[in-house]
Amino acid sequence: MEHAGFFDLAVEAVTERLQEDGFALLPVKRSSTFFKFNVSTPGGEVVEVDMSLDWRRYNPAEIAIGPVLDIQDAAAAKVATIFSRGEARDFIDLWCIRKTGLWSDTELFAMAQDRDDRINVPMFRTMLAEVGRSRDQRFADYGLTLDQIADIRSAATEFSAHIEDAEPGDFILPDHTGAVHVKAHANGRGGFTRHHWRTLPPRN
Repeated sequence: MEHAGFFDLAVEAVTERLQEDGFALLPVKRSSTFFKFNVSTPGGEVVEVDMSLDWRRYNPAEIAIGPVLDIQDAAAAKVATIFSRGEARDFIDLWCIRKTGLWSDTELFAMAQDRDDRINVPMFRTMLAEVGRSRDQRFADYGLTLDQIADIRSAATEFSAHIEDAEPGDFILPDHTGAVHVKAHANGRGGFTRHHWRTLPPRN
């Protein structure tokens, strides 16, 4: 992968700085583009850290707090994770992304394929079907109500039906224009939830 050499330099810089600051490191898994390690604090707390080199189609979006992952790259990664992992939190992400109304299901599928060329309709629909085999408690652990869990299951089922009915030519990457916006609201847990989105042109 392009820039793999820079990943090694980043790993070296991060690990050296942590050790200089008195943290103990325990490597767990390492490849040319991924490094998982545990960091132990002087007080005995252990934190798991993942570093990875990932592909992005677009440059970071520049907002007031600095550069952030482009919203389209973020959405593509979340949808593609249905294919590679398919856990409860991945179906929650799909549900939230669809609720924004920024992209159609065929556009979301095209974005996922653009990120991972192993993805195809039959295999993706097989992974979407996993939502029906996930216990309600796996979703409830994230603070969701039974009505919301039902909506999440319906979202996955609708997505599956839409990509099954689509023609290959329907899977087209969406236009990538418009300004990025940020909105925050209190989440009821003493913090704030921030939403990032890009203003897309009106659909014809």
